[in-house]
Amino acid sequence: NKTPDYSKILDVGCGWGTIIEFLKNTHEYWGIDKTKEFLDYIKNKFPNNNLNLKTGFLPNKLPVPEKYFDLTICSMTLHCVKELKESLDNLFLKTKIKGKVILIDFNDSAEKLIRNEIFIQKLEENNKHIKGIAILPSGEKIEAENYIHKEKDFEKIIKKHGKFSKEYLGPLFVVYEIIKEKQ
Repeated sequence: NKTPDYSKILDVGCGWGTIIEFLKNTHEYWGIDKTKEFLDYIKNKFPNNNLNLKTGFLPNKLPVPEKYFDLTICSMTLHCVKELKESLDNLFLKTKIKGKVILIDFNDSAEKLIRNEIFIQKLEENNKHIKGIAILPSGEKIEAENYIHKEKDFEKIIKKHGKFSKEYLGPLFVVYEIIKEKQ
């Protein structure tokens, strides 16, 4: 049984480019982030890598080809986006049939921590959204906006695209792996 070769990789919300450290020379990497400073950082850190880095954001500003990627990763980005369904549908649109989509984000039990400990000052808050001043693990305080997407909301959308597995990563995060079966 041959392991699939996920050689064309899309990393949406690539941030610091952590995934690049795990790539092989045969991988074609596309990193998308709305923050240009992250892309500049990646270019400086990995000057010899053949990387496709572009400014873009969810739900629908992803300047990449459709049905092209063997592996699409979206880690710790979807809680920054109001439009969960449109964002997820667009990630699957960029992925080939039989390609894999990996989603990592906050699980349902993280909501209390986000509301009460991460956001130290709230400017706006309701049951689906928080905006204010958040404190990062580094201790840095930033303006932030967080949308509360429930696991059942993720699952309702992703099951339309294919079979998925779900795993908890520590007490705060959930990981979904989906093999795309339908266009």
